[in-house]
Amino acid sequence: MSIFQNNLTELSWTHNLDNIFKYFDNYFKTIENFNRMYPNLIYNLEYEKLVNNPEDETKKLMKYCQLPWSKSCLEFYKRKNLVSKTASNVQIRKAIYKDSGDKYAPYKKLLDKYGKKYSWFN
Repeated sequence: MSIFQNNLTELSWTHNLDNIFKYFDNYFKTIENFNRMYPNLIYNLEYEKLVNNPEDETKKLMKYCQLPWSKSCLEFYKRKNLVSKTASNVQIRKAIYKDSGDKYAPYKKLLDKYGKKYSWFN
């Protein structure tokens, strides 16, 4: 929903739900293919797990990347030198939050047809 709602003027495919779902379908197929060809090369981070248990999930991610973990991993939004020229500009200045998980709920009826077409969308 974020892609559709943010009116990303430079990306014309984002102005149409069918195109957005095709884009994500291609993305998931590509990731699935890479996971098959190169098992354990891509770290799959689940949004729901991250927002429900950020400390454990960031520890797993940092370990996978062979980087040290510290509490500052969860306090990224406190940094004064954050730079972003994306729609996430406001989000990176806040702690990890759960608000977006059900952002699609008011549009569920509209999106039902995509759930039938794409198995990854439930």
